[in-house]
Amino acid sequence: MTTLGTVVTKDFRDRTLRQFPALAHDRRYLAFLDLLLFGSFLEGSTRPQKVLPHRTILEALGMSPTTRAREFTSGAFIDDLNKKVLGGKLLVGPYSHVRKKSRTVSINNLGKAFLDSLNDELGSFHRTDDDTKVYFVSGAPWRPLNHTELRNADLAAARRFPGVVPDAQRLIAYLNALPSNLFTSSFVAKNMAKAVATADKISNATVRRHHLALLHRIASQPQPFYGASTDQKTVRIFARNPSLLQLRNDIKQALIADWKTFDLRSAQLAIVAKDWGVASLAKLLADSSTNVWKELSATLGRLPVDVAKAAVKKGVYAIAYGAGKATVGREIKSEIEDTLDEDRDVDVQPFFDHELVKDLFLYRTATLDVVRRGRAVSDCFGRKLTCKTSAQARSVLAQLSQAQEMLLLMPALDLAEKRPADLRIMLWEHDGFTVHLRRPDRNESTKRALVKAVNDQCKKLGYLTELVEK
Repeated sequence: MTTLGTVVTKDFRDRTLRQFPALAHDRRYLAFLDLLLFGSFLEGSTRPQKVLPHRTILEALGMSPTTRAREFTSGAFIDDLNKKVLGGKLLVGPYSHVRKKSRTVSINNLGKAFLDSLNDELGSFHRTDDDTKVYFVSGAPWRPLNHTELRNADLAAARRFPGVVPDAQRLIAYLNALPSNLFTSSFVAKNMAKAVATADKISNATVRRHHLALLHRIASQPQPFYGASTDQKTVRIFARNPSLLQLRNDIKQALIADWKTFDLRSAQLAIVAKDWGVASLAKLLADSSTNVWKELSATLGRLPVDVAKAAVKKGVYAIAYGAGKATVGREIKSEIEDTLDEDRDVDVQPFFDHELVKDLFLYRTATLDVVRRGRAVSDCFGRKLTCKTSAQARSVLAQLSQAQEMLLLMPALDLAEKRPADLRIMLWEHDGFTVHLRRPDRNESTKRALVKAVNDQCKKLGYLTELVEK
């Protein structure tokens, strides 16, 4: 988020201030409500709520991320806003430093009048005239000619989190330098109505509002700007502003229908098979007649194929990153409920009883022991990783896999830098990316070159995965 505020219709801002006039007493109140309404983090399935990490709140309020607790406490600020401005109607979940759990907040009790006003705004914003729009926080008029103001603010916010290794920095520099017109001309005008219609079909009101709010923000500034994670531990890069990367896949695909998406087949499985020495998994991956995800999906019973596959992937990746059995089970169930948008009692024990899953836990335990005993290990970029606790060892395990994943994909960046007239990488999503192919007469040969470059890297480094078009 930026301190400029989201671009909204003047009517919506006026109605909000009439319903909650005390918002005008402190600009920070409006900035916080802006974050709450149009921010990009949602947690939970049956009762989803916005997640508000302390540093995200500081950023939204225009404060330094190093602000000390005696100067500003986010919990006290939220309580103050809730009591003085919103009549105590915000539903605020507890913060836990020990469990590293951020506060969650729900707006579902803010009243029918406000929620109806918000729903009207989210459902019609993409069709409204520019001369009716203002910044939510300041109330200043929005003009198409000054759209670079919001774009530059998003870019400046991302630049506060540089990549942690040179290749990540190079990737960030490439993505953040993409011309803005590639995003506006490609889908904001052309595909936004279809994306809004797709999001509007979501039955859960909170989830529906969340995705419509993201589309609302994207309509004003569609370009993702990348940076490292907030703690800057992993080499992975992330879109630091609310963007289409946080949209549900069907909504995102409605926006980017003209682009091509590629990812590494079973990337994390291939990485742990080699790095942990899981021979049984390597054998399965090497057998083209075997579909590992299909086999694991069958353990979840009579679920739709795409739902089961997404759930077991979530579970396997949680294992790869060090999660315990209880956490893995919760991840699987949560993914099923989120995808189906309903409560579903699923027995996950057959998943844990599968021999491959047993092997993954066994070899992971052995690998974690090696990490714990060593004073430091190095990832594939030569970055030293140290740990003193079990939690830190799990973090190191995840960082090692994530670094390898990025290294396998770096030839795609090499090709994009060499051949900008043929393709541009538009989105980066850890185990894959989305490209805009620019030369219809050469698109097929460009795709072949892209796939070959990455697959040659996988073979060279000995990982049983390959780049495939989705």
